[in-house]
Amino acid sequence: NVIPGTEQTVAVDTICVGYGLIPSIRLSRLCGCEHIWNQPLGGWVPRHNEYMETSEPGIFVTGECSGIGGALVAAEEGRLAAIEACRQLGHISEEEKHRRCLPVLRKLGGLIRFESALNDIFAVRDGLFARIKDDVVICRCEEITAGKIRETIDWGMTNVTAIKASTRAGMGHCQGRICEFNIAKIASLQTKHLTEKVIPMTPRLPVKPVYLETLIEQNH
Repeated sequence: NVIPGTEQTVAVDTICVGYGLIPSIRLSRLCGCEHIWNQPLGGWVPRHNEYMETSEPGIFVTGECSGIGGALVAAEEGRLAAIEACRQLGHISEEEKHRRCLPVLRKLGGLIRFESALNDIFAVRDGLFARIKDDVVICRCEEITAGKIRETIDWGMTNVTAIKASTRAGMGHCQGRICEFNIAKIASLQTKHLTEKVIPMTPRLPVKPVYLETLIEQNH
């Protein structure tokens, strides 16, 4: 939170601002995987075992889908998932799986602790969202402002999906991949609810935009 009286004005030519990263969970949600809230990893992430298998048997998550941990973490998670998949397909034994996974798990443990600490240090705090002015565009695709979203919440539409239906925020080209988390944060502050209590938007196919000609080609 901002401490009044500590603000400073600095003359600059250009400002580049990073607002953190969030896990890419649309595919795992569409697959019906169970998700849990994990703030150090960026928010909602699929629940998975130590070999990256989700609550849906045979479905694995690694990298951005399993949480924000960086490229090194993603690579080791991919190794674990590949080894377990090979074991399930009968290409290696259970004993061989454990032998191969042991050094990966040791390395991954240290990487995750380091990345979690970084994520916590550089996390975007609620105070920044509280200072967003009403004329700031939150949904760039549909040009929906923070003021419009707050007004909709005041009308009683505190669910992110309801906000989407009322304002079209999240219905644009990116399907909410850019604005969904910001909408949830605004709703959280406006309603005094924890962010993890704000249910994400219902994901729709296609997860990312595709050309109509691509869909037509697949049907012929």
